[in-house]
Amino acid sequence: MTELSKAIIKVLKDVRYGSVFSYKEIAEISGYPSAARQVSRLLHTCSNKYQLPWWRIVNSNYKVVIRDIESFNQQVEVLRTEGHNVHDNGQIIFKWKHNYSFIMISYYRGGISNG
Repeated sequence: MTELSKAIIKVLKDVRYGSVFSYKEIAEISGYPSAARQVSRLLHTCSNKYQLPWWRIVNSNYKVVIRDIESFNQQVEVLRTEGHNVHDNGQIIFKWKHNYSFIMISYYRGGISNG
């Protein structure tokens, strides 16, 4: 496994209940800002193996974009059970959005203490 894949998987494993990130944000947090497609690829191929929270990762418009209708509906439903307002077209509607990516970037770069 490449260092890029290891870094992305490490960040994905830290995406917690109730959080939503874009592929781009995960790539940036991982230290590889141009690797959004790699994030998508890893989610597609490794979610089961590494127990990755694939349903919490969406496109940069915060919209569910899975083409398979069954998986699309599953992602929308799980996001709703985690408290998100998701339109039937997959658009997540935020009242406001924390800048979790800033917090996670700071943590991964040593700026925030883990305890």
